[in-house]
Amino acid sequence: MEQSDRELSTDCFRAETARLLSLSVAQIHLGLSDGDASIGKVIEFCSEVANQCEAIQASMGHEEAAQATEAMHQQIKKAIIALQFYDRLSQRLAHVSSGLEELAELLAMEEHIKKAASWSNLRTKLVEQYCLVDEKEVYDYIMQGASVQQAIELMQKQKAQQNQQQDDETDITLF
Repeated sequence: MEQSDRELSTDCFRAETARLLSLSVAQIHLGLSDGDASIGKVIEFCSEVANQCEAIQASMGHEEAAQATEAMHQQIKKAIIALQFYDRLSQRLAHVSSGLEELAELLAMEEHIKKAASWSNLRTKLVEQYCLVDEKEVYDYIMQGASVQQAIELMQKQKAQQNQQQDDETDITLF
């Protein structure tokens, strides 16, 4: 029997199922965490812009207006960057949904459920649809045996390091 057509034991089948479900849980959790952090920033930035608009209206001095509008411009750029979470969240949740659909289809096909090749094909489909680096990294962590919690902690640690490095950057990248 060819390696890709070998049948998986019940324990291995369960392990594959659990690993793929863990991947989905981790992707959802990280997507929601991105959203929570960004929403707070958007609210903060919008409040700043509103305050600066009031300052412009009250003062209307040329130099003061120029400074206030520059500060508003910087706050608006920060708000746009913070809103990018929505695109990442939407992409991640679409991929999770697709992965769960593929998993459900596999589980529904008795003849494929115990075939190593079927599981390998599913994992290949999942990783090929990922376009975010975070998704690929979480996939790797989970497939290497990390728990959901370990994968989340590793990703949050990486994000914290990236955020520290990007604090002074103001580039806007729309997806």
